[in-house]
Amino acid sequence: MTGDRETRQSNMELFRCVLMLCVLTVHYNSWDMGKAFAGASGANLTVLYFVESLAILSVNGFVLLAGYFGYRRTKVSLRKPVGLLLTVIGYNLLFYLGEIRVGLSFLDPYAVFTKCIPNNWYVILYVTLILISPFLNVVVRELSQKQMQRLLVITFVLFSVWSTVLDWGQAWLGIPVTGVSTVSIGGAEAGYSIVNFVLLYFIGAYIGKYGGMQYGKGWDLLFYLLCALVIFLGSLINTTVWEYSCMFVILESFFLFNFFRKLSLKSRWINFLALGTFGVYLISTQWFVLGWGWLKFHIPEAAAGSIPLMLAHWILTVTVTFVGCAFFDIMCRKIMTPASRLLDRIGILNQPLVDVSKEVKDKENQHE
Repeated sequence: MTGDRETRQSNMELFRCVLMLCVLTVHYNSWDMGKAFAGASGANLTVLYFVESLAILSVNGFVLLAGYFGYRRTKVSLRKPVGLLLTVIGYNLLFYLGEIRVGLSFLDPYAVFTKCIPNNWYVILYVTLILISPFLNVVVRELSQKQMQRLLVITFVLFSVWSTVLDWGQAWLGIPVTGVSTVSIGGAEAGYSIVNFVLLYFIGAYIGKYGGMQYGKGWDLLFYLLCALVIFLGSLINTTVWEYSCMFVILESFFLFNFFRKLSLKSRWINFLALGTFGVYLISTQWFVLGWGWLKFHIPEAAAGSIPLMLAHWILTVTVTFVGCAFFDIMCRKIMTPASRLLDRIGILNQPLVDVSKEVKDKENQHE
């Protein structure tokens, strides 16, 4: 849930904040996190399914942003990947100490060891994407616009459309798909794969380089809602439509991304809050939020009440969680500024691990 920002564009920072609210919404609904699905039934559950269908684009949106802002990158060092992984470990240890302090855990060497493992699927895939991005950007730079369009169509069909057809065939009709997927032997991994990340990165990079479609932003919003409607209707049959690799989820994220890209907006407050989005993601999955904070919000009970009350409770819960976690993360990063500066001074971390800038410059000189 991080991203490269060459300039702080408030419209895209607002999109980042909206995406994080979507992440919190998915967690709010989740059977094993917020448990709203567990408490809802009948019309309430149907409404929550539609809310989920609106919000499921969150992860895809963040990867689109990575491609949109990062497609010019020609070199990468270990500084940012290491910083992200250390942030995950730091919050793991911080909240583990909190658990010990309130008596929910006790100090155990093995537990400390496990907390030092950055076992966060999104961060691991995002770090992988960062490390290979200069090579992906060579593809973006060298292909013509028409060639890039063909690449996007081919990869979208192979890794999203075909995967969606297989997943739906297996889930709805019981058709065996083992060994038929273009992503892995077992299928598309619901989009939890570097394949899906690379596809989305290329889409974001294409929009960053060529500007995307130029029709009015109202159409983007309409297409986003239509995709959400299709996802919702599909979810009433089987929830495989909520997979990140689903073609309608990818299209949904594309249209909402395009909508925010076309907004004209400047706000220091939005830029400030957006600084904490990555921290919100990490903090909101810790026991302090899931096992204590959200427990006090009584989410399953609210999901069983009247629909207006349920919706108001959802909005209040995710908003309070977002703002609280964002300010906590910003405060923590202020405190840890000396540690960040220390990482900036470690030579091995700041030396280019991958550098294609020389090859790019030589190629440009040949063209001249």
